[in-house]
Amino acid sequence: RRLFALSFAVAVATTNDGILKALPLMMPVWNEIMSDTGASLVYFSDVDDEMPDDYSDVVVAENERRRKLLSADPAHKFDIKQVLTDSMSECERLNGAERFHAIVAQVDAAEFEDFKNQLN
Repeated sequence: RRLFALSFAVAVATTNDGILKALPLMMPVWNEIMSDTGASLVYFSDVDDEMPDDYSDVVVAENERRRKLLSADPAHKFDIKQVLTDSMSECERLNGAERFHAIVAQVDAAEFEDFKNQLN
């Protein structure tokens, strides 16, 4: 999901109408990813006091393995907010302010407002 969002964030810096028509569909995905706590789709287990003593060692080891996996994932090495800021600025530059505003006007107003707020 994050990789898909990053790839579309880079692709939106274009004048291609086929890509720009999908902007209203991508805005909610971008908003969801920007509001993500960073855990993405890698889930971490909590150690519960009611668990057997040896179980907590397994949980801690598994969480460490998942953290290493997550930190090695290239999709998590990019700052999606910076990529989106740069790509949207480039899109505006390529298309001109008037056309860019017409493209953005296709996006739900609440979604776009949420997008702008998360970028700041």
